[in-house]
This record gives sequence, structure tokens and C-alpha cells, in this order.
Amino acid sequence: MYERELREAIRAAEQAGKIVRHYFGTGIAVAKKADDSPVTAADREAEMRIAEVLRTAFPGYGFLGEEFGQRDGQEDARWIVDPIDGTKSFVRGIPYFATLIALEKNREVVLGVVHEPVSGATYYATKGQGAYGPRGRLQVSPVSTLADAMIVFGGLKAWRTTGRWEAFERLVTSSARQ
Repeated sequence: MYERELREAIRAAEQAGKIVRHYFGTGIAVAKKADDSPVTAADREAEMRIAEVLRTAFPGYGFLGEEFGQRDGQEDARWIVDPIDGTKSFVRGIPYFATLIALEKNREVVLGVVHEPVSGATYYATKGQGAYGPRGRLQVSPVSTLADAMIVFGGLKAWRTTGRWEAFERLVTSSARQ
């Protein structure tokens, strides 16, 4: 189920990855979007390439991209795309960012692809079929308690500005990452 969609989503992510790699580490110009987040030509070109690949393969599907927003298409099937998740890392030359593509059908995400342009690694999952990466099927950690778990997190601003700082602090303090 969703084999063709998965194949095309991986192809689109890999092609976008080539565009992103071309710009990585070049000192690319950075603009600000209305929400004050950064955007580059790499973000925009990668999203356009993803849209081209996916809309050619699935012309009736809708498309929602981080950079250009919603495009016409079926309401019951749409691609959701972030061409560079981690643009702040990308513009700083830090290789921890990825291209994200999801397929939503009838308001449920049924497929997801994560492609790391720098490493070339691709991870994917489809509903009911499990998740896979470069080394095969992914599985959850065997760690069974929070006290033994590592918590990985990005920015802290959202925790502070949403009134959840104390809950976050308790979570980290309860984990193996103190």
C-alpha cells in the first residue's frame, strides 16, 4: 500500500537534497519570513523541485509547502513538505537538518520521508508497514524507564514562551540527561 507514493516521495526528497547540498556551506543569503524564521534560495528551490516531482506523478493531489503554502488539489490527498527542516543549522554550516515529506489521506498522515542531504541517509515509514532507515527496519529503544532514557531536544524558546518551562525542567531532570 502506498508503494508508488513512497517511491516518488523518496525520489523527490533526494532530488531536493541535491539542490540543498549545492548550497550548503556557501554562505547563502538569508531572508526572514513573516514569522521571523529564516528562508534561503535553497529552501525555495528545493520545495519547487519536490512539488514538480510529486505533482507530475500525482497531479490531483494537494500540496502544502512550508515556503509557498497551499496549492490546489484534492482535499482528501495532499503532500505536506518542509524542504529544509533546520534552516538555522543549514545557514550556519551545521549538517543537522533534513528534507521532510508526508502524505496525508483523509486527514491522516499515511506516509513520511526524512532525507538528510549531507549524509544522504533516508528514513521512511508507511501506515501499518513500519519505519525504515539505511540499516533496515527501525525499532523503539529497549530502554524502559525515563530515568535511563536520553532526551534529545532542539530549541528551548517554545518551552519558555508557552508556559511549559517547569514541565520541561522536570522531564529533563527525571531522565538520564541531567
